[in-house]
Amino acid sequence: MDYISSKGNWKYVGRFSIDVNLIRTFEVKSMLIICEIILRSALMREESRGAHFRSDFPEIDNQKWKINTCCRNKGGGGVELFRRKIQEVKEDQWSYLAIQKEKPLHHLLE
Repeated sequence: MDYISSKGNWKYVGRFSIDVNLIRTFEVKSMLIICEIILRSALMREESRGAHFRSDFPEIDNQKWKINTCCRNKGGGGVELFRRKIQEVKEDQWSYLAIQKEKPLHHLLE
């Protein structure tokens, strides 16, 4: 087992040193990117659905918005939002779940 110690903003794990402030900076940057994606996705969807409610678009619009909103990295820190058609489920979802329960579960180390 590695020895863990701390001194100021640094943590030492065995022979490795980790700057805690640098890790927190990356975590905050990631959280801000996720917040931007959530906000942009919510503004893009011009309807209300489930927990997503917009007072300017209070109704469900299946014709235009029965879609998945997806995002991908454009590079250079940008994010691109796009719509993707929902694939209809071809079988009853409950029967699918019942089949999954019948399959034996295997441990990763077996």
